[in-house]
Amino acid sequence: MDKFKRKTAMLTYLGRSTFYSELEFEMFEERAAIFEYEAGLSRASAEQKAWQMILQMRRGAELRKVG
Repeated sequence: MDKFKRKTAMLTYLGRSTFYSELEFEMFEERAAIFEYEAGLSRASAEQKAWQMILQMRRGAELRKVG
């Protein structure tokens, strides 16, 4: 199983929605790493913050489609 599928399966198990695309997954991973290493957050906190950013991006994209 590749990294994308493993991570998606793990996040689905944790009760989060799956990623819309592999690009979204890569954006999540990149942001989580930045929060972890640059901000000094734990991996769990970094992933939580990255997930919130993904959700904000989705909402922004949905608003642009409607508007």
